[in-house]
Amino acid sequence: PIAALPEPLAEHVKALSIEKQTPAALAGSLVLTACAVGTGGRFEVEIRPGWREPTNIFTATVLDPGNRKSAVVRAATAPIREYEYQEGQRLANGIREAEARRRILKRKADQAEKKAATAPPEDAARFEREALDAAKALAQVNVPPSPRLFADDVTPEELARLISNHRGRFAVLSAEGGIF
Repeated sequence: PIAALPEPLAEHVKALSIEKQTPAALAGSLVLTACAVGTGGRFEVEIRPGWREPTNIFTATVLDPGNRKSAVVRAATAPIREYEYQEGQRLANGIREAEARRRILKRKADQAEKKAATAPPEDAARFEREALDAAKALAQVNVPPSPRLFADDVTPEELARLISNHRGRFAVLSAEGGIF
């Protein structure tokens, strides 16, 4: 029920429902889900002492084709897409630098391995140490992912990768039921 929502959210849901000419339940569930993208994994509720649960939300809104679900999904996810874009711009240089550092260290590690594999016996230990040091340096490079908080069409395998890359916080928001 819209009345159960905080006033600014309730007004937004009403306006979205009127604008898109869709049921309020569609706008309400999608707006709540979009809000959860920003809060999921950040808060916990203590049900009783010792029992804590995350504030995740799982919704599935089902309507027949032609009921303007896509328009409401686009509207509900617009702030998320804007945030992803802005964060992507802010982090782009750091991501590019980390990717370049990783490529450079990968080449160095490959070259060091080749030297170690073909080194004369008297130099083998030194080149092997260099190869292992290069591999260790490569393993320590962290290339942060481009900010992405949700997908609308994703395979289960890609979804698992996205969840892993984004520290367990990711959403699927889609007007289609393919994920099911």
